[in-house]
Amino acid sequence: MFCKNCGKEMRDDARFCPNCGAVNGGPAAGSVPPDAGRQGWGAPAGGAGAAAPAEGAPKRRGLGLVIGAGVAAVAVIALLVVGVSSLFASPRGTVEKAFTKTAAAFEEAGDKLGMPDLVKLQKDRSISGSFRVELTGISSQLVGYDLSDLYGLGLGMRANYSGKDRKMDAQLSAFWDDDELVSFQMLADNANLYLGSSQFTDGSFYGLNTETLGDDLKNLSGDDSVEDISFNLFDLMDIILKATPGEENEKAVKEANKALKAALEVKKTGAKTMDIHGKSTKTTAYHVVIPQDALEDYVNAMEDVLSSVDYVSMYEELFQAMGVPGDEIDDLLADLEDLYVYGDLADAIKYFLDELGDVEVDVYLSGGYVSAVLYEERIQGTKVEAALYLGGGDQYVDNLSLEIRADGGELLVESAGNHTGKGGAFTDETTIRIKEDGRSVGRLTSEMRYEPKGKGDNFRWEIGVDSSGVSLGVVEMEGSLALSKDSLDLKLEDVSVRTMGMEVFSLSLEYAIGPCKGMEVSVSSPTMLADMDEDDLMDLGYDLQANAQDWALDMQDLFTSRLPSDLLWALMYAF
Repeated sequence: MFCKNCGKEMRDDARFCPNCGAVNGGPAAGSVPPDAGRQGWGAPAGGAGAAAPAEGAPKRRGLGLVIGAGVAAVAVIALLVVGVSSLFASPRGTVEKAFTKTAAAFEEAGDKLGMPDLVKLQKDRSISGSFRVELTGISSQLVGYDLSDLYGLGLGMRANYSGKDRKMDAQLSAFWDDDELVSFQMLADNANLYLGSSQFTDGSFYGLNTETLGDDLKNLSGDDSVEDISFNLFDLMDIILKATPGEENEKAVKEANKALKAALEVKKTGAKTMDIHGKSTKTTAYHVVIPQDALEDYVNAMEDVLSSVDYVSMYEELFQAMGVPGDEIDDLLADLEDLYVYGDLADAIKYFLDELGDVEVDVYLSGGYVSAVLYEERIQGTKVEAALYLGGGDQYVDNLSLEIRADGGELLVESAGNHTGKGGAFTDETTIRIKEDGRSVGRLTSEMRYEPKGKGDNFRWEIGVDSSGVSLGVVEMEGSLALSKDSLDLKLEDVSVRTMGMEVFSLSLEYAIGPCKGMEVSVSSPTMLADMDEDDLMDLGYDLQANAQDWALDMQDLFTSRLPSDLLWALMYAF
């Protein structure tokens, strides 16, 4: 038939004219188009019905071409969408996306816990920390003596470091209730280093300038060999921190991970319903092959990353900064250069890969997450099985378990709890079992509960160890824990250690770490060693010796006054 619009011949079954795009046949004579009476396609501006084109007017082929081009564009876009979707839905893409989603879920759970970024504190060169432990109880059944008089013995440490201000303050002390047994303090202010002790220096501080140390020692001793000794504590710390792996290493790790993912061979093998942590789970199964050469390339890449921190060069730079003579540096570094830990480790792994060949695992996905990873292989005649199960709880990260079996031995790890803190409390129950021929030979259990917004004691943790069903020991701790993005403050009023059902001892423990908020190093009238002559140094030595003897007598008097004589003699013989 012929098109009624342009007159060109067209197929009888065609709905659109291939030349002008008009609808086949057009509206019947005298009929009213559906859009008549409203402005729209084909209607004049006045809203009247469509008027026939005037004789000799140009044909309206533009509309048909636009419609045809639009239809073609839609078809191309649809093909692109289907193509891109099939790319991401490829077996390898699906498995990779599931592993990424799984890792993100566990990372998010860790973020919700709110642990501080200690690496950032190190990079900022601003750290403040403290530690204190005190004996609060001890069993007298251990030695047959009443040991309650030892309660209150403890040790405390604190340190503040500001690399920006080039200041540091550190103190170590031992105490017994309110009595200070001994204390040492070190203060650093740029190149000036001060040392003091209440017991040994009568609270006075003695200082030295580390940058002029060699010259000062030469002047005191007349020994020319020490004149090059010079360093600045904060410069040394900067050298160490500079050697810390940075963004380049992170980029190298990402590239290695990307290359390993690209080498994976993944095949979809069907659907399977699995029992995961007591829950029937419908999964999609994939068989994943990791080629041996790809694994070896990955090991080589990781070796390069780990070896990028050249510790030999770092120590060499440290020794040079301290003014150590070159020949002595060579002797000190000779043994270090023979230690190639990461290279030896990489060689051992690659040797194992030669025995193993390609690694083949079965991966099971559910809801876009990894639900299980199963591995089975015979290695040097021994059947090895491994299974990792994830999910199954109220939240995906709440449950996980790992099972490894080989040559009659088994390692089983199970973890369950509220790992996301939903409802206001983080909980975890973890059990690690070791079996031989089906018989339990060892078990470690851990139960933890942490309520971030809880008042008072909001943290509790119990760890137990047993062998063949017999309890070897239990550690219980309870107290308060406060976490932020840059700090941790733990105060445990009760840390109890038990064995065979008997409490061996109990402690109180405090630990805190966070950024240094700024500090002042104030030393009242320090005596600089460089200002002392030989007689002054001799006098200082005698004073230190005399103070040490006085301190020993004071400690003897203190322990004698506080402890029964039989216990005192028992302790003296013990040490």
